[in-house]
Amino acid sequence: IAPLIVLFTQYTSVFVTFLVILGGILAIRYARAIKKRRSFVRDLTRICAEKGISFTPVKHPYLSLFRETAGESFSLAYKGECYHCKLLGSPSRAIQLLISGEGYAIRRRKIGIGRRMRVTLFNIDRQVDFTIEGEGRRALIILPVPHDVLSINEVGVTHPLDTGDNVGEWRVYSASGFLGALERDFLDRR
Repeated sequence: IAPLIVLFTQYTSVFVTFLVILGGILAIRYARAIKKRRSFVRDLTRICAEKGISFTPVKHPYLSLFRETAGESFSLAYKGECYHCKLLGSPSRAIQLLISGEGYAIRRRKIGIGRRMRVTLFNIDRQVDFTIEGEGRRALIILPVPHDVLSINEVGVTHPLDTGDNVGEWRVYSASGFLGALERDFLDRR
């Protein structure tokens, strides 16, 4: 056991340095994501006040970055229709977001070798449920937006999504796309 103690004391500073660097990277990513969410809530409030659109307060806009929250994030009454909106995103831009029309998304982190053309060794998938009960239209707002946002069907075929595309009963928006459509009265366009 004495050799283990000696080994541990020799490499403790390297281990602590590694943990501090890793913690700093994670803190920067989450701070960036929180800043983007704060800006979205502020802009949403401003646009809805200017347009006379009623909306419910955004539920857990920051907590939903760390863990999934059930139900809608907020809803708004727009041109006689109720829009149920869900905030979804990832602090890391490297995570793929695969959205299914069946009410779930998969956050996929690829683990591999290489910088640009990665050789994927394996994937770490985390499924996120975003089903919402009730009548009305549904909007899935991706914030922060990862590099790859894809739709996935029941057999696993994927294709890229852009703001305003439909996946099942959901219309997928980036935050700026949603706010822009709301500001220009294009939210209800099909």
